[in-house]
Amino acid sequence: MANKSYYDILGVAKDADTAAIKTAYRRLAKKYHPDTTKDADGEAKFKEAQGAYEVLKDDQKRAYYDQLGTAGPNKVRQNQGQYSTAGDIDMEELMRRFNEINENNPDPTYGTGGGMVIQKIFVPVEAMILGGRVAFQYTEQRARNRQFLSLVQKVAQTVLKPNTKVGEELELPEVPNMKFILMPGGSERCIVQGIDLVVPFDVDALAAAVGDKCRAQHPSGKSYDVAVPKGTRNGTGVRLPKLGLTHVNGAVGSLIAVVNYTIPELSDKQQTALKKLLKEA
Repeated sequence: MANKSYYDILGVAKDADTAAIKTAYRRLAKKYHPDTTKDADGEAKFKEAQGAYEVLKDDQKRAYYDQLGTAGPNKVRQNQGQYSTAGDIDMEELMRRFNEINENNPDPTYGTGGGMVIQKIFVPVEAMILGGRVAFQYTEQRARNRQFLSLVQKVAQTVLKPNTKVGEELELPEVPNMKFILMPGGSERCIVQGIDLVVPFDVDALAAAVGDKCRAQHPSGKSYDVAVPKGTRNGTGVRLPKLGLTHVNGAVGSLIAVVNYTIPELSDKQQTALKKLLKEA
C-alpha cells in the first residue's frame, strides 16, 4: 500500500475533479471505518484513504503533490528502488541521511532587509539541470499582532532555465516582498551533496572483476563512459569532475558514480566456461 499514489488509493484518475475525489473518499471511509469494517486491514486502509483525501481535496497541496510526488514542505522524493549497497558506500544510508537534511531544513529566513523576506526553497535537481516548470512550497509570514507571526504554507510555480545555478535568487510578481534562494532537492536516482551529484552506477560484476568500460547515467539523461579497473569493489565511488551542479560563486561540482553490481545473464555455454575458470582459480 505504501507505494500507491494518492489517486490509486482513492481509485480515481489524475484529472478527477474535487467532487469525484470526495465521493471516492466517502465510499472508502464507509467501507473501512474502524467501527464497522470486517476487513483485517480496515483501519490501515481507512487512515490511508484519509491521508490521500487530505492532500487531493486541497488545490495547493494537490498541485505540489502532482509536481513533486510529496505533500510536505521542501521534501524530496525518497529512493524507492532496491539496489545492492555492500561495499565502501552504503547507498541506502547515504540516501536517508541527505534526504533527511533536506526534509528537516525549515525554510530558513536569511534576512528581512528593506521589508524583503528571503527564503531557501528546494526544487527537483533534474529541473535545475534541464529547466522547466516546477511547483514549490514556501512559508508566508503574516503579522497577527505585535508579538506573534502567523506562518502559512503556500504553493507557487515558476519556470527554470536549463543549468540553473545553486543559490540563484528568484522573485515572483505574485509573491510580493519575498525573495527565494534556489536549492536542489534529491530524487529517486540522485542524491545531492552540496554541488556534487551522487548516483548509482550499474556495473556488470564480471566487468568489474576483469576491468572494463561501463556507462554512468547523469541526471540530465546523458551517459558517460567510465573506466572500471579490474577488481573494483561494489560500492566504490568514482568521481567525474565538472559534471555536477554549478554554484553562483562559480564552483562546479562532480558526478560521483557509486558502483552497483549487476549479475549478467549467461548462456549455458558461458556458464560452463565460467564454472571451469572458477574451478581452475
